[in-house]
Amino acid sequence: MIAKEAHNEKQRSRNGPGHLGGQTTETARKRSEDGGMERGGSRGEGDCGFTLIELLVVVAIILVIAAIAIPNLLRSKMSANESSAVSTLRTITTAAVQYSSTYQNGFPPNLGSMGGPAGITVATCGRALILDNLVSNNGAGNLSHKSGYNSRYFPGRANARAVPGCPARGVITYTLTALPIKVGFTGQRGFFTDDTGVIRYTVTGAAPTFRSPPIQ
Repeated sequence: MIAKEAHNEKQRSRNGPGHLGGQTTETARKRSEDGGMERGGSRGEGDCGFTLIELLVVVAIILVIAAIAIPNLLRSKMSANESSAVSTLRTITTAAVQYSSTYQNGFPPNLGSMGGPAGITVATCGRALILDNLVSNNGAGNLSHKSGYNSRYFPGRANARAVPGCPARGVITYTLTALPIKVGFTGQRGFFTDDTGVIRYTVTGAAPTFRSPPIQ
């Protein structure tokens, strides 16, 4: 018994006093590393948001793109409106010729007489139904609005008398204008035509005259 205790004591002495402590230190080190990895993972998950500098860079890029795109879109819109205005003038000119040849009353006494109110299905000299409701202003007056432009019909000198069946005397000449509702936003150019069918324009949006340059 005494010999066995002496053997154990000798064995503990051989291993050294730090053996058990070394195991404890190694275990603590591993736990510390594991804890550091867990804490590092938590920080990584918390750092997934944007910084203020990154947000400012994104906002600056968006503003640059908008500064380039918006003027181009506006120019495209104005160009489309101008094309629509020219098309409207040509449509009215064709309708005026058709009215004159159909009713033999000269050119229409007003813009509305080339169209008619909604629900009318029978064409007459006073409501010819040649133009649609939008262009003829629902069959009333001489002004219509379409695609950012005001189109106005100016009847010239009237015939001596109206043809039987027509409520008003037709006219010998007429002029038409199409002007942007807001210059530089709905359109840039103003347009003009008359019974000759030649369409003229101004680049300022002001009303052209028969002296203005024709569209090529």
